[in-house]
Amino acid sequence: MDFLSVLPGRYRVSLGDNSWVGGTAFENATTYTVKAGETTKVEATPAEQTELLGYVSTDRGQVLRGALVLVHRMDDPKTIVASAVSFESPGFRIQGLPRTSYGITVIDPGGKYRTTTVDNVDPDFQVVTMPHSPKLATFDEHDSSATFTATGRGARAATYGVLYRADDGEAIASVAANPGAFDQHAPPGTYKVRIGEHSWYGGRSFATAKTITLRRGRTTHVALGGLPANGDLVGSAVTSSGLVLHRAFATIYAADNSHEVIGRVPVDGTFRFDGLPVRSYKIRISDPLGRFATRWFGGGGSFASARAVTPEVSEERLVGTTVLPVAFTVMKPPTITGTAKVGRRLTASDPTFSRAGASMSRLWYRDGRRIRGVTKTTYLLLAKDEGHRITVKVTARKQDEKTLVVSSKSTPRVAGR
Repeated sequence: MDFLSVLPGRYRVSLGDNSWVGGTAFENATTYTVKAGETTKVEATPAEQTELLGYVSTDRGQVLRGALVLVHRMDDPKTIVASAVSFESPGFRIQGLPRTSYGITVIDPGGKYRTTTVDNVDPDFQVVTMPHSPKLATFDEHDSSATFTATGRGARAATYGVLYRADDGEAIASVAANPGAFDQHAPPGTYKVRIGEHSWYGGRSFATAKTITLRRGRTTHVALGGLPANGDLVGSAVTSSGLVLHRAFATIYAADNSHEVIGRVPVDGTFRFDGLPVRSYKIRISDPLGRFATRWFGGGGSFASARAVTPEVSEERLVGTTVLPVAFTVMKPPTITGTAKVGRRLTASDPTFSRAGASMSRLWYRDGRRIRGVTKTTYLLLAKDEGHRITVKVTARKQDEKTLVVSSKSTPRVAGR
């Protein structure tokens, strides 16, 4: 394989969708340096490939939409070699994998179902069942003793509605919203109704939508009204090193309420929100794997600093690119140097972080109990320290990032004079 007409730089080479030269994933593949005026050759033989098919279900009997599916090799479980987002239909399909044994980890970005890992998955078809969190009630999907009907009214009348369970936001069924339409049977319980892509009966989001109650043996009818004027928002996301961002999510909020989520879609380089009512929104890009810091459209790290965007009626509006820096994490903890002996002075080094610019404060501890009034980088050992172990704890703060607290290893027991 020859590189032709490639700009000078450093490259990694894929042999298909999810196969890499010299490694199992992009992160550990061989890096080739292409220099101006030179030809770089890569010799590689593509391995026999396979694919993984399946879908994600919940233990409440519902297909889970928008779950993040991460694939790892059984001989290297810490490296993510591929990913996909599972939809109601056709679920997930991950192609171009070298033929070997794989495991998958499934994450619910909404947090209502527990992260689930399945080893040695069936390559022909794998069903992953995610258990619900304790805050969700049991649910019998086979009980269809309640009935729901709907009609659309007014200008731009809604033609259908979708029933969502009020506690976990999972879709149960669709129902036509026109005179004489069929009735929809569903389990008794509380529900909310979506009309269009991002419009809701009685509110502007799932959180604020009106809750309806379906009762056993009864029919509940809802007049859905009309759809508001709407448009689409489309954007992209990259890392601070210029790489296209994958395995992430874009969440859109009402611009006047940081707690009101309008919707969530996967980010695979680009993202799009269709059918948004024409009003102001703010968009957050997050990485469920923790590789990159969360950023809001406009570059900020907080809702307040985000730039509001408004879709245009019946149009696709491009909102630009959001850049995510690497996550603010600890690279090296602090260390204590010096002799652990009464009368000697200990010195604590600063920890190092993935990004510079953090402000730091220190506290010293004697057998896990704080030594009051000691906050400098050095500490003079006193007679009361004899027989005890000393540690230092550093708190790092950085604007728009979570506060990090990291401790050193403890010293040997302090000796007397």
